[in-house]
Amino acid sequence: KLLKFMGLSDYADKLVKTYSGGMKKKLSFAIALIGDPQILILDEPTTGMDPQARREVWEKIVEMKQEKRAIILATHYMEEAEALADRVIIMNQGKMIAEGSPEELKMRYGPKAVVTVRLLDYSNEVLDALKTMASEGKLIHENGEVKIHVENPDEAAPRIVSEILKRGTKLELLRITRPTLEDVFLRLTGRRLSE
Repeated sequence: KLLKFMGLSDYADKLVKTYSGGMKKKLSFAIALIGDPQILILDEPTTGMDPQARREVWEKIVEMKQEKRAIILATHYMEEAEALADRVIIMNQGKMIAEGSPEELKMRYGPKAVVTVRLLDYSNEVLDALKTMASEGKLIHENGEVKIHVENPDEAAPRIVSEILKRGTKLELLRITRPTLEDVFLRLTGRRLSE
């Protein structure tokens, strides 16, 4: 029943050593459900899974939440915490630094908005100029994009574009988004999760 629940029925007669990493994680999740526990403690349950397998596990966790099970989930994926958690505790170096619902944390600690830009050329001059426009100097440069935390995106976005063009750099993308739990984590800790 649990193999079917996790989409592993077709592999029931195969040795676990032949399973992919994602399949092994799904099997571990199924094993955790043996005995129909009312309290489930999950430590990084979707690490190493492909996006489809991760979403399947998320759906199973949501089903279990609807059955009124208590689920404690440790994760480094802020998107996962945002999608699944009713309450979130953010820890930094072993200490609890914030607690609340995802929405409460975003309202309390997140920026009003995040302006993300992708440029064809990055220079220190451009990055320094963009940093001056970020609230509290919060600017994250990673994966070819620059995320700028701003209080008023309607005022900040035109200024950001102007500064980029003034320095002779071409803008490839500009996106304005609401804060995420990752933005909250970055603001509270000053570091990315991978550090």
